[in-house]
Amino acid sequence: MVRLYVRTKRLVISAEEMDPESKSNIAVFKEQRDALDHVMRALADALDGEGSDPPDPKYFTMQLEKARGHLFRAAYDALDGLGVSCKIRIAKVMDGLSNEAIQAVHSQYYDHLVEIDKIEQQIVTHRLQKDVGDRTLENMDAYKNQVEKLYGYLRECQSRANALWEWQRRDGKRIWKEKVVLGLMIALLTALVTAPVTILISYFVKK
Repeated sequence: MVRLYVRTKRLVISAEEMDPESKSNIAVFKEQRDALDHVMRALADALDGEGSDPPDPKYFTMQLEKARGHLFRAAYDALDGLGVSCKIRIAKVMDGLSNEAIQAVHSQYYDHLVEIDKIEQQIVTHRLQKDVGDRTLENMDAYKNQVEKLYGYLRECQSRANALWEWQRRDGKRIWKEKVVLGLMIALLTALVTAPVTILISYFVKK
């Protein structure tokens, strides 16, 4: 259970860093509190502070198993929060960018979107495993690996954000210049076409 606690604690810390206001971590805190409560009950009984007299090994084991279950749920809830936070941050980083900018600077993003969709489906499976009680370190690590992929995609988007916006800024200037030049050309062509016509009309009117 110590290994599980250490892994869960790391995940919770990561979730807190991704969501400083802890909006997605309320369930995590409850599970941690409940796990601690069961550990204290087990220790209290083992030390003959409360519970059966003499200490009951079955009660001790039962309380530790319940604590283990709460720690697993805390870990899964932390991973849920991490996954959601990654997807939200990816969307925020890419929001407002044109398809042209993305294609020019970070064309892999579209492949990542396909992978993100697959990961979301796998996350649903992991959540179901949590709900049915299929809780092992192997399953938790598999879930963690999926969330780490999402985090990797987030980091890549963040690392390219400045280049993406710079490309879009330059492209915006290019488009503006092209519009100005096109407008001037249209005006010039219009003047070249209408001027002779106006002169001819004036000539025949005077005659």
